Amino acid sequence: MKKKYFSAALAALILTACGSENVETEETDIVESSVNSQSVSIVTEISDITDETVEQATESSDITEVQTSDTAAQITENEKAFSSFIDLSEFADEGYYTGSFGVSGGDILIVKYYFAPNSGTDAKPDYIAGISLDDKSQLFRIDAPSSDFYFSDIISDGKNGASIFMTDRAGENSNLIEFDTRGGHTITENVSSDDYVYSWGDRAVKCVNGSIVNSSDGTVLCARTDEEDDPYFVKSKTYRFGMPLDDDRFLVNRVGYEWADGVEIYDFRTNTLTELPDSAVTTAFGVHNGLIYTVDCFDGVCTNIYTYDPDEPVKKDFCGSPFELQMNDMIYYKMPEDGSFIAAVYSPFFETDAESRFVILDADTGEIIDEYTVPDINIIYPPFFSDSYMCLLGERDIVYYTEMPKENFKLDDTGDTVELSLDFLGNKKVISSYDKSISWNPDQYEMIDFTNVLGYNGVKFSTVSEAAHSSYNAYIAVIKGEPVCIAESFGYGISGDDYSADIDGDEENEFICNCLYGADGVRECRIYKRFGNDVRTASGTDLIPEEILMKQSMATNVYSEYDPERNIMICGYVDNGETVTKEYGADEMTALKYDGLTVSLNMDE
Repeated sequence: MKKKYFSAALAALILTACGSENVETEETDIVESSVNSQSVSIVTEISDITDETVEQATESSDITEVQTSDTAAQITENEKAFSSFIDLSEFADEGYYTGSFGVSGGDILIVKYYFAPNSGTDAKPDYIAGISLDDKSQLFRIDAPSSDFYFSDIISDGKNGASIFMTDRAGENSNLIEFDTRGGHTITENVSSDDYVYSWGDRAVKCVNGSIVNSSDGTVLCARTDEEDDPYFVKSKTYRFGMPLDDDRFLVNRVGYEWADGVEIYDFRTNTLTELPDSAVTTAFGVHNGLIYTVDCFDGVCTNIYTYDPDEPVKKDFCGSPFELQMNDMIYYKMPEDGSFIAAVYSPFFETDAESRFVILDADTGEIIDEYTVPDINIIYPPFFSDSYMCLLGERDIVYYTEMPKENFKLDDTGDTVELSLDFLGNKKVISSYDKSISWNPDQYEMIDFTNVLGYNGVKFSTVSEAAHSSYNAYIAVIKGEPVCIAESFGYGISGDDYSADIDGDEENEFICNCLYGADGVRECRIYKRFGNDVRTASGTDLIPEEILMKQSMATNVYSEYDPERNIMICGYVDNGETVTKEYGADEMTALKYDGLTVSLNMDE
């Protein structure tokens, strides 16, 4: 039962509490129903991007203005506003109420529904529903086999998936249901919550009865403490997995009676547990640029944010509350997994006339860099993120949401220079800059959006240099906040001669670029293909037998070109002084040699 870590959700759960695996599908009684060879300037390679990250990039959609219902708070139209909503009660059968919920990546809400007790009718089984934030439809439903079973709270971080335990009320039978980012799921029977695994890289741990153990051998890494004569658990302490710090270290949140009791670092290399100094009554909620971010957490009032350098752990003030607080007011903080910003929500005491607020803080300075309009509601839960949306839970089971902040590519011509840059929440990163006074530099520049190239969305940046008799197209996507060149083509002008198609019959589209070398006019087809976490490239000339290639005396003797209308590769070469042209179909494309690494998503390769 091994899954990626669920750090963000756990941090959020701690804040809320203070305020008031890969498996094979098994038989079960649960009822289911369906309802570059080189990059552009500083474009870099990024590590640890999962397949799910790539696939989710194709799922983005625009938030449109919707009609509000009687149960939802009215909100004025605003470009930056939580103006879309889902009423979770609309998916509840008669007599059922909404329980806990989580996000399974891919913008899918996993919601638990339970039958109301004392309703005057026979008990009915609880069920789980998967609800799309994109089109507000129910994607699937899983019913418990009988009313003798109940579902646990849902564990999720909105990126890697979600999990839930289904247990009989006698405690004798427990099943683990694991959801992937598309809403698919696996079910394993006879699994207890102590078997749940948090994994990252080559490391994996379990939380067992308040302690954290190594999942491979059961060694206790962080042992809970139990004090005598402590019936209300005021002196005793338990440990909760926080989040990975790096490949060999993870953060641990120590928890007391009604408060966070401190933050510690476990290091697998030295088998040591180190407490962050002065971290009592704080909890860790994020890691950004190698720094640990913690926040005050006592009785629901989360005010000050602190940072620690894990190698020289000294508590440093980062920022105070961005809001003016009155008695019983609440603040919730949340940092996305990539640490790109901090979301701060102000929830005023319901008896006051103050309004709820939602702001974005700069993760490097703590300054407010953006604010969103929120409905006139009492926010009762920390903000949470799916892949594409920021969400808020209001009263009466209404989830309000808006698009996540996005990076924006910009192409600016200042008269003297042309500059391609990436802007995110006011922070500008220059990708390429050209001095127009240099005659060899391009004369024409263009930037257009593309979607679903090898599963990515981004921009195609094109240049043409009349003096150099050349043209170039770079397909640039944003991965974990960084610009990455995933494919390139050249020689056919700004329009290019590039195609997305399945050329080998494996039901996955490759990206095919017909290229033309300016010096001698040689045509070469480059094919880009995803392999796990890498993008690799092959040449159409790979299809020509090696013994023939070895006989060629000039580079101009060989060419390859893709014909999109017939979905074939056309190759040419010289044999015995004669020019030979040969066509290759899908069944012959398996001979392509994808040995050129364009984008490495694993830095250790």
